[in-house]
Amino acid sequence: GSLYAYFTYRSLGRRLLFVALSLVVPVVANGLRAYGIIMLADLSDYRLAMGVDHIIYGWLFFGVVIALLFWLGGLFKEAPTATPAVAVGEGPAAAGGRASRWYASAASLALLAVAGPLLFSYTKASAVTGYALHLPPAAGQWQGPFPVATPDWQPNFHGAVAQRLVEYRRGDDRVQLYLALYTAQDQDAELINAMNSFYRPRYWRRVAEGALSATAAAGGALQIRTLTLSALRRERTLWYWYEVGGVPTSNDFSAKLRYVAERLRGRDGVSLAVILAHEHEAPEPGADPVLRAFLAAWPPPFSSRVIVRAADD
Repeated sequence: GSLYAYFTYRSLGRRLLFVALSLVVPVVANGLRAYGIIMLADLSDYRLAMGVDHIIYGWLFFGVVIALLFWLGGLFKEAPTATPAVAVGEGPAAAGGRASRWYASAASLALLAVAGPLLFSYTKASAVTGYALHLPPAAGQWQGPFPVATPDWQPNFHGAVAQRLVEYRRGDDRVQLYLALYTAQDQDAELINAMNSFYRPRYWRRVAEGALSATAAAGGALQIRTLTLSALRRERTLWYWYEVGGVPTSNDFSAKLRYVAERLRGRDGVSLAVILAHEHEAPEPGADPVLRAFLAAWPPPFSSRVIVRAADD
């Protein structure tokens, strides 16, 4: 859109208008594309728009959207201006200079276009995958870790290098700890992804969510996100956050941006999802003191405790 606007318009206002259209039109069109593919799959009993069809239809739709965008841009195209007379000293040499600048600009755009894929290939190829999870041992009055026999709330983070769900006990208190480890993230194998689930909706329903502040090991405050789940007469409270490069955060966008920054700096970008769970009878409020006591024994970040290189195992 920026390239089209630069070569098509002279006024800044029209250029900015077309760039704005380049942001809005594809987003709206992509919503229609997704809806159309889902409807096509449903109406064909999932014989069409699956697998390769999905990609082909997506590319065809992309071409249609680009053509539509250029057509819209042509509606407010500026009238051509008269070619000014060539003054003395603006002969072939000046024209050659303009051509050289045009070629240099085109070459720069071509390099810029391939820089992204090349950088992505480099960061992906240089990613280190030799990491493993070691669960924290018993601390203070907490005993564990104990295996969880048949978890009915099992989270699922797609594409994780390793996932573990264990339980720690202190008298009658029970806290379950779930960890999901990521190294080189890829499509549908990401720490932050809509496909990842924190619980099984077949058994549990979400009744509340929020955030609270907890003290991290470094002495700072960490915003932890909370979920309250309900099933029959039981309630389960979840506390969760992410750790990217050893730095904890509960913000999805912050975790995404931190991973990108880690990879661009040539680091591994090792990431961790941490979920704490405490079950109690509804409507008994009592999860917060138990989970706070657990965090007092193992304050975040968890990365330095549980992530080890396989070579150092």
